[in-house]
Amino acid sequence: MKRFFILVLMVVACICTAIAQNDRNNGMEQVGNEPRQGFPGGQNGFPGGQGVIPGGGFPGFPPGGPGGPGGPWMMDFKAIDNFGVEFNNEFLVENEEVIVDKNDSTSFYFVESQRFDHKIFINYSGNDIEVKGIYPDCMKLIHDGADVSIKCEGANMEFELSGMSDDGSFTISSDKSVKIVLNGLDLKSKKGDVIKTEGKSPTYIVLAKGSTNSLEDKFTAVVRETQGFQMPSKEDNYEKEIINGIEVRKSVNRAKAKNNEPKTDGVITSNGILCFSGNGLLNLKGHNKNGIKSKQTIVMRAGNQINIEVTQGKGLSAKGDILIYGGVLNVDGSDSGKDGIRSDNCIYISGGRTVVKASGAESSEGIEAKYNIIISGGTVEVASFDDGINSGGNLIVSGGKLFVSSVFNDALDSNSNLIISGGHVVAYGGGAPECGLDANEEEGYSLYINGGTVFSCGGMPTRTDKQSRQSSIIYTPESVDSGMVYSLEDSKKSFMLMRCIRKYDRGGSLLFSSPGLETGKSYEIHTGNSNTSAAEFHGTWTDGKTGGKKTEIIEELTAPYTMIGNEMHVPGPMPMFRSE
Repeated sequence: MKRFFILVLMVVACICTAIAQNDRNNGMEQVGNEPRQGFPGGQNGFPGGQGVIPGGGFPGFPPGGPGGPGGPWMMDFKAIDNFGVEFNNEFLVENEEVIVDKNDSTSFYFVESQRFDHKIFINYSGNDIEVKGIYPDCMKLIHDGADVSIKCEGANMEFELSGMSDDGSFTISSDKSVKIVLNGLDLKSKKGDVIKTEGKSPTYIVLAKGSTNSLEDKFTAVVRETQGFQMPSKEDNYEKEIINGIEVRKSVNRAKAKNNEPKTDGVITSNGILCFSGNGLLNLKGHNKNGIKSKQTIVMRAGNQINIEVTQGKGLSAKGDILIYGGVLNVDGSDSGKDGIRSDNCIYISGGRTVVKASGAESSEGIEAKYNIIISGGTVEVASFDDGINSGGNLIVSGGKLFVSSVFNDALDSNSNLIISGGHVVAYGGGAPECGLDANEEEGYSLYINGGTVFSCGGMPTRTDKQSRQSSIIYTPESVDSGMVYSLEDSKKSFMLMRCIRKYDRGGSLLFSSPGLETGKSYEIHTGNSNTSAAEFHGTWTDGKTGGKKTEIIEELTAPYTMIGNEMHVPGPMPMFRSE
């Protein structure tokens, strides 16, 4: 019981320390160099306590220190748009491999591998519909005004939806695959889901070439979720696995079943696999729990542009995996307070352009998976209030371009290992103790940089593991200035330059890593270099001339990293109290 009491005191002390720390550092923002109203200063800590056990037991806590002064604060969460994350409505031209070989396990993600024996045309016109096509004997169609309900067992059906209605929907129940073509459809529902498939077989949604489609659920349901506080656990003996030739702690799927989960609602919902393809445009607005939701896997293919705006729930949500092969996906959850993209299993991104804004509340994360997130290609841009990209398992980046910025938490955050082996990564975390790159060191996982070009900035530095194959330079100046160009140079040129987009008043840490870094070689950090090139990705360059003011010298680069600048506390396990 005494140990329990001590543990409770420790937890309370940690929480209060974290609150005071947030007061001190989370006001570091000057978005667009415009100062905003700050938090009030923090309160004094706990007063000193007496010994727990009379006659010389555990000592009490020392007197608490004063809270930190307030800092600049963003009254408008949407101000994080100034971090440079903007929606781009240009279609992408991409090469796509279409798999139709039934021996390939992924062939059922491709509508081209399926056969549909019957096609029905449904045109919405206000409060009525017009139906054309030959019905199979198994099909039953019922409509109440523009609300269409179809049941069909035993036939692969294709439906083409067009027209307009301010109070309509489309629901189908089938034990076979369903193809739904959207061809100039403007459909709003006042009762719930706009398009819903109740069968567990795959649903293929195809945006007709050159078409513009709009879906919106006008029904509003308020859903609130709460989460409890849990102390992290650390195990000394754990299972290991080999990733990219290095031995790491094996990650676990942290998804947990929820009791009494609300009924799935959204604009497009499916009980089965949900696959998007075609060459059209879809504008989707959701005011319920989700924009797009599947109880299994969601697949996004090249060719389309899908814009999702949600005011209550998640933008894109799946119980299974989320696979983004290509296309343009813009998700705006700034008003919802929930995640932009969320999977209860894994997320794979190999192409396309994915842009996420999730600034609604402190629990808003840009992209989250309860297990692994693997990014091997494409462009990913995220601005969030909480973690930018968060994985419950491993977070692995092997290619593509990533820009991720979090207002108050980590940019790239893995609850297992964070492994970067390729691509171009730009990551901005919140103030101390948050990081640009964060692995779960407290539970025995690590950050590995084995390749790629990496720029990271945050309130605290994160060290790379000794097994990392590519060296890094960690620079901790007295403060990090918004708009300042920090360049890493050798005697001939500047080959890594970063114009900071945000200000860190109290500390701050920058990380540079590149395949061009060589151990044993000397380098310099310069500030104010104006000799940048046109090849820019969110204020970062990989070539330029020498220039600016020399601020630090790395006499000899060591592996896996060299840390220079002011001494800073680097995050690690929390020490435990013990009796003498």
